[in-house]
Amino acid sequence: MKTDLQLLEERVNKAYDYLMEVYNAYVRGEDEDFYEENDIEELLDYITDSYDLEYTKTLQGDFRGCRLAIALGGPNIYIDTQENRLEGYWGGTKFYKEFGSWEVCNEIDDIVEELVSYQ
Repeated sequence: MKTDLQLLEERVNKAYDYLMEVYNAYVRGEDEDFYEENDIEELLDYITDSYDLEYTKTLQGDFRGCRLAIALGGPNIYIDTQENRLEGYWGGTKFYKEFGSWEVCNEIDDIVEELVSYQ
């Protein structure tokens, strides 16, 4: 039987793999047909379909980063662009998976900053 940590790690890794697939398709500039054929979302849709979005700005109005809830209820999984990682929580168990570089989080931040600038 798997432990809570093992189950959480599997879920976070699965979310990470899907996010990287979405991000890589975005970077390659794939067309609409690609997304339909491969049953994945476009990056903008992935962000706007998140369950919750928190963002941080300085008093001067400079955008600092965001935290998106991409899974809730068991487990809870977040993208934290200020920490450059996925964060998973399940009961009292937590698991973090770092991104290899800041590129993914920087791109998410750019998109979110543009979205919230319209508010």
